[in-house]
Amino acid sequence: MCLIVAVFLIDDVVVADPATNTDVPPDQRGLGVVFQDYAVWPHMTVFDNIAYPLKLKNIEKQALHKQVMEVVELVNLTGFRRTFTFSIIRRTTTACCSRKGISC
Repeated sequence: MCLIVAVFLIDDVVVADPATNTDVPPDQRGLGVVFQDYAVWPHMTVFDNIAYPLKLKNIEKQALHKQVMEVVELVNLTGFRRTFTFSIIRRTTTACCSRKGISC
């Protein structure tokens, strides 16, 4: 039997390591995840979805804007930052269905 053990790091900080019994609780890892699902937040733009975890941490407005724009550029969504997520998902789904020749 082969056992694979993984160590998880966030910003070079070990947050999970079974060998040392390290397990930082998810809410203390300094990591925010916002799923881009129109069924969850259809009223939010791409910018708002990315900004959401930062707003929960009460990040100052200018710093929040700077961090969000860095992420928007990193994931190549600069032209979509004011677009509502449901419209991006719909376009992506329609394009995918069209390429595969199926009805969406």
